[in-house]
Amino acid sequence: MTNANPVATASNGVNTVKDCYIAGLNPTNPQSAFLISDLSPLTSGNVLSWNTTNGRVYSVYWASNLLSGFQPLESNIAYTAVPFTDTNHPYTEQGFYKIEVELE
Repeated sequence: MTNANPVATASNGVNTVKDCYIAGLNPTNPQSAFLISDLSPLTSGNVLSWNTTNGRVYSVYWASNLLSGFQPLESNIAYTAVPFTDTNHPYTEQGFYKIEVELE
C-alpha cells in the first residue's frame, strides 16, 4: 500500500507512476526506462529485445516514417516470448518500432 499519486510524473521525467508500475519500472529511479535493448538485423527480419516483466503482455508496432502512424505487427506477446522477430520488414528497410506494455 502506498500513497503515491498514480498520475504524478516519475523520477525519469517521462512516465507517470502508474505507467512505471505497468511497465515494471522503478518510479523513484531517474535512470529507469522502457526501451528496446537490442535490435539485431538479420536477413530473415529484425530481432527486437527489451526487458520484460512477469504478468505483462506486449505489442509491437512499426512505421515507415513518424508522420504516417504506426501499424500493429503483433499483440499479446507474453513476457516469456521475447525476443520478437519482425519477418514483415527486411533488415534493409528503414523504419521505426514502438513497443507497448499492458498488464496481463
